Amino acid sequence: MAKKEQIALRKQALVAQLADSRQMIDLGRAELKEKLQVKKQFRRLIDKKPKQVFYGALVSGLAATLMLKGSRKKKKSKVRKSFFRLLIGWVLLALKPIGKSYLLNLSKTMAVAQMKSLTQPRQPHLETNDYTDAPNVR
Repeated sequence: MAKKEQIALRKQALVAQLADSRQMIDLGRAELKEKLQVKKQFRRLIDKKPKQVFYGALVSGLAATLMLKGSRKKKKSKVRKSFFRLLIGWVLLALKPIGKSYLLNLSKTMAVAQMKSLTQPRQPHLETNDYTDAPNVR
């Protein structure tokens, strides 16, 4: 009888420990979920350091404006190209689609070859025999 009572007490203790563990997991999950929400993180950052966020936004906006706007270039007068340069430009313009299709087909064949090499079964290594059953021969 005493043994059954000990088992029952042990079960109750394990059930209580399981409930505590589940509660700790739920709290940890909620905390992690809150930490991974970018919107809340951004709001917290703005609440904690509003001046630094404002100055950072100001500097990055100014830098982006300068980079996208570029420097103002003076208009140059048109320089006439020679006939030879025009001819080379037309030839390269005509060859561009051919080169693209060739390189595309080449990359496709290389990708197919790579996939085939990855999907082929590998050769198994030769197994070494253990000679534990054989008598010691000297």
